[in-house]
Amino acid sequence: MIPPLLFQLMILLSWPINALAESSAIAKPGCRTLCGKISIPFPFGIGDGCYLDDWYEVTCNSSRPFLKSINLEVLNISISLEASTMLVNQTVSRYCNLESSRYRFVRNATVNLESSPFFFSDANRFTGVGCNNFAYLSSNTEMISGCISVCNKIDNSEENSNVKLRNSGCNGIQCCQTRIPSSLMLQQLDVTLRIIGDKKKQGKNKCKSAFLVDQEWLGNNIDSPEKAQGLKHVPVLLDWGIFESSFVRIDWNSSNRYNETFNCLQMTNDMSYSTRVRQCSCRWGYEGNPYLLQGCQVTNCRNGSFDCYPYRINPHIKSKITMVMLGIGIGFGGLFLLIGAWWLYIIVKRRKNIKLKEVNFKRNGGLLLQQQLTSSDGSVDRSKLFTSKELDKATDHFHTDRILGQGGQGTVYKGMLTDGKIVAVKKSKAVDEWKIEEFINEVAILSQINHRNVVKLLGCCLETEVPLLVYEFIPNGTLLHYLHNQAEEFPLTWDMRLRIATEVAGALCYLHSAASFPIYHRDIKSANILLDEKYKAKVADFGTSRSIAIDQTHVTTKVQGTFGYLDPEYFQSSQFTDKSDVYSFGVVLVELLTGQKAISSTRSQDNKSLATHFIVSMVENNLFDILDPEVIKVSKKEEIITVANLAKRCLNLNGKKRPTMKEVAMVLEGIQASQKESNVQQNYEEVEYVRTESIEPWDVVPPSTSIGIGFGGLFLLIGAWWLYIIVKRRKNIKLKEVNFKRNGGLLLQQQLTSSDGSVDRSKLFTSKELDKATDHFHTDRILGQGGQGTVYKGMLTDGKIVAVKKSKAVDEWKIEEFINEVAILSQINHRNVVKLLGCCLETEVPLLVYEFIPNGTLLHYLHNQAEEFPLTWDMRLRIATEVAGALCYLHSAASFPIYHRDIKSANILLDEKYRAKVADFGTSRSIAIDQTHVTTKVQGTFGYLDPEYFQSSQFTDKSDVYSFGVVLIELLTGQKAISSTRSQDNKSLATHFIVSMVENNLFDILDPEVIKVSKKEEIMTVANLAKRCLNLNGKERPTMKEVAMVLEGIQASQKESNVQQNYEEVENVRTELIEPWDVVSTSTSSTFEIVSKSVDVQPLLTNM
Repeated sequence: MIPPLLFQLMILLSWPINALAESSAIAKPGCRTLCGKISIPFPFGIGDGCYLDDWYEVTCNSSRPFLKSINLEVLNISISLEASTMLVNQTVSRYCNLESSRYRFVRNATVNLESSPFFFSDANRFTGVGCNNFAYLSSNTEMISGCISVCNKIDNSEENSNVKLRNSGCNGIQCCQTRIPSSLMLQQLDVTLRIIGDKKKQGKNKCKSAFLVDQEWLGNNIDSPEKAQGLKHVPVLLDWGIFESSFVRIDWNSSNRYNETFNCLQMTNDMSYSTRVRQCSCRWGYEGNPYLLQGCQVTNCRNGSFDCYPYRINPHIKSKITMVMLGIGIGFGGLFLLIGAWWLYIIVKRRKNIKLKEVNFKRNGGLLLQQQLTSSDGSVDRSKLFTSKELDKATDHFHTDRILGQGGQGTVYKGMLTDGKIVAVKKSKAVDEWKIEEFINEVAILSQINHRNVVKLLGCCLETEVPLLVYEFIPNGTLLHYLHNQAEEFPLTWDMRLRIATEVAGALCYLHSAASFPIYHRDIKSANILLDEKYKAKVADFGTSRSIAIDQTHVTTKVQGTFGYLDPEYFQSSQFTDKSDVYSFGVVLVELLTGQKAISSTRSQDNKSLATHFIVSMVENNLFDILDPEVIKVSKKEEIITVANLAKRCLNLNGKKRPTMKEVAMVLEGIQASQKESNVQQNYEEVEYVRTESIEPWDVVPPSTSIGIGFGGLFLLIGAWWLYIIVKRRKNIKLKEVNFKRNGGLLLQQQLTSSDGSVDRSKLFTSKELDKATDHFHTDRILGQGGQGTVYKGMLTDGKIVAVKKSKAVDEWKIEEFINEVAILSQINHRNVVKLLGCCLETEVPLLVYEFIPNGTLLHYLHNQAEEFPLTWDMRLRIATEVAGALCYLHSAASFPIYHRDIKSANILLDEKYRAKVADFGTSRSIAIDQTHVTTKVQGTFGYLDPEYFQSSQFTDKSDVYSFGVVLIELLTGQKAISSTRSQDNKSLATHFIVSMVENNLFDILDPEVIKVSKKEEIMTVANLAKRCLNLNGKERPTMKEVAMVLEGIQASQKESNVQQNYEEVENVRTELIEPWDVVSTSTSSTFEIVSKSVDVQPLLTNM
């Protein structure tokens, strides 16, 4: 900060230099300042590089300047303290012989200035000339102003001919004049001339004219109506300014923009940054061109006077300055001035850069983005905020050689971060307000998504003029390129196409029905599907996506998307549903089958749309005529027809008749499964009995130990009180730092960073916040206690209810368990997994903060005999389905497979609507995709432990399946996993259940709430599924995906009457031709058919 005295000294030293300055320039250096006798000031200019942008380009034609953007001759351009104006030559609207019809009128448009930085000035006057002439101005069909001119007598009366405009002021006798409303900022005007009165009384001169004209010019140049009648052009005054978005292209430095020399005022009230227009002028006491660097000069400095003060200096200070100047001397003063000016320049430049970054951050929606992310689950910095310097270096200053692709929303560059990681940087094209909202929306949506087939957002940058997004780099480009590039040497085989379709369907299924809030993509197309190094699909471009409430069925928006993929139903109603994404996916399926583009001019007019072309070909039994050669060459006709029929269902014009993405994914996964296993059909037609050997578990969890930490010795009682306070504060800070390190803070950061570059995914709470939230961890706030710690109910300052988990001990292995739970939960986003809101590492024992689940554990509702709210069979089935879906996501959809390792009824919570939430990930493990198991010391809970894991210490996904099987039995029987009330051989519920199944006594051990329902077949299906899950041979157990599909099929069967047949036998599909819009509605519950018999489904078109 420079002292005021020193600053004024520097100004005084610079006066002699300023006094010798020449008159300030009006055009850019090296550019013409005149066209004829007309001055052309910047931002206007003649020739390349001399004007700000295309709006201000001036062409000089025979010494007459013309403004190219509106094609009008320029008479004068002014930049003054009062206003910036431009006088242009405008054509007069003049018509004769309008009397042929009494109501005959003519309308003529003036120059159209819409979307430009030019406006009609209210200093103009609208003038009408002629007898019985009604002239008026309108803008966008709305009348703005008008006037009527009449004649006192008919024909060529002397009175009429002697009217003088200058004296009469155009008062209505043969000439009328009116103002145009001020402050309307008009840009488009229409002139209308209408005849009024008796057509025989139109006067000698039957011509009528009307025009907008500069009032000052009219009064000085025209003195009679006859002269006005003869005018062909009149000067019109325009106000002008520059778009605020163009400021960055003006050569202003930090000392020029907001200092005392000039000011910029807003002309329009547009909310959009790109359309706001500002008008700049030199302040009082200065003159020149404010749009040029140092364009405004002190007025008095022009004549060489030393009395040119930028502002008035206090006389006392001035006298002190004079004394200082005399003492310092000219030489030292000059040196000091240079050093001070350089230092000031550096500081101001830094501040300007900081300020510019802050402005860009706000303008690019930084605050709104924080609000978006925070509002979802309290976790703010989910994605890393990169600096502009980092990304500039990573992309080699956004070099054109680094461009990966360009589209309607922007350009994507390839970059390398400092750690060597390859990334894709998306740079938006514009900074319109709706583009900013689209950008914020993409960040908010992608920050909620964690799926291996969705492109991962690593972070963003808000410091630049246009916001930047940083994604993981997907090396093999788009699916569009591989499908439609005829010169491509690497063809997509049928198996690859089927896998890509399955992966995309799985990702959309997750977005629609598994993410915390349903997400509609709204622009599914082959160009938005990327292929990684192993040609696995990654869904990209979430700029137009929407996240909606779970109980909401659609989102109403302006129609956005890509022609050829747009749902016709959405196009008509503007209501986008999950079925609209299904339609777009159907088009992608057809692209994969045919290799043709969604819209093509090479096809006939009726079949330009690929969807229509495909439907017609299906109806005419010509499907194989339009298939891609790579598809035809495979001998998998049944698979191809099954996929074709699925695509046909997706393209149904009636959205309600389309399948859900979950059904689509199940069909495609079923086809894929049939390629790998020959015995899949058997596995779904008949359930094998597992061996009945009992499991002998023993305690495997080591006892926890407690470590105390000394708070420190007592301070001296005698001493300075302020020293005590300072030392105490420092000690607390140090203790928090020690706790942070000891509680694995650094390791936790490393864990989170290593996954995808996104640190701070979960909020770090302070110990003070959580102490206050839980009333100092009062015993009345305890929700539950277990082997790992105690859970307290708390309320944050914003009123949000949370659950705070306080670990019991701080053993090293417990710390690793804690870090593991944070790392695992930070990767998970599923509506049936408890959400981690944050953690606290400042306390002696680490704390975890979860969303509050009000209805407690499933264990409580199953085994509390006094419970007045019984769980019905439908509720139990729904809970089982939800838990299976969550485990299916963890095993096969999360970025890395996650094994829970402690599935039990006590770790399944129920929310306010009794929806299941899987909890307690302390013992979970995240492994590589190509890894099959994790070898660890045995941990878990008696009664739920996989016997195979118990013997080998190798935990696989099938170990979670075993534990889930025990939970299934609990839901069926209402009995505990381990019980001393049963016989010695049947203490384990798993053994008890298997024995009862073998002895055909299942219904003797079922819970009364289950028996009371008359759904024996459903119960038997679930029981057989549980039996398969409990197979002692892990390889013979189903995967969680298969389990989820079976349970979802049973749930769906409760809604449809024909589902029973789908489980007993697969009917032959009708061979009749199907009308294009009469789409087959396959039961959503045909789980077994979809998975095990997809290859056995008869084609809809058997004669292909």
